[in-house]
Amino acid sequence: MKEDNEFLNDETYIDRRSYSKEKQFRQSNRKSFQILLGIFIILIFVVSLIYFISRLTAKGGSNIFETRLIAIEQKIQGLEKQLGEFQEKITSSRPDEFLQRLESMEKRLQQLENQRKQPTTEAVLKPQSPQRTQKVKEKNYHIVQKGETLYKIAKKYNMSIEELRKLNGLKEGKPIKVGEKLIVSQER
Repeated sequence: MKEDNEFLNDETYIDRRSYSKEKQFRQSNRKSFQILLGIFIILIFVVSLIYFISRLTAKGGSNIFETRLIAIEQKIQGLEKQLGEFQEKITSSRPDEFLQRLESMEKRLQQLENQRKQPTTEAVLKPQSPQRTQKVKEKNYHIVQKGETLYKIAKKYNMSIEELRKLNGLKEGKPIKVGEKLIVSQER
């Protein structure tokens, strides 16, 4: 009987051992199947992606990109042309001529003011009382130089930017230009 028990124990041991091997084999087969299934799905995805991309390019998908690229290149060429024209305008305009014209206009203005200040024959004959004499407003000007801002000019003449804008009728945000003549003070 002892032998029988030993024989049974050996058989159960062998059965258990073979069962655990079968279990491991099944699990490894499942893992292999899952890995193969994943690879197959990825392969189908890649093939379909390649197929759709090839259909798009066959229908003219690349032409869309080419036309957009050509349009952008044309816009860049147009901007370069405009930039060249703008640079030509800047270099062709002569600031010296502009300043000379401005100075001649200033001289004419001074002459007109001097003529206005000269007493007429009526004024010489009819002296005014000291209470009624009015002082003529005399204006001081500043010609804007390259690199100057309203802030710099206002600081130079000890005034605020708002006073400078008000004297010259400048709106906020409106830039000043080189050679522009600004009123910087009025004497009364």
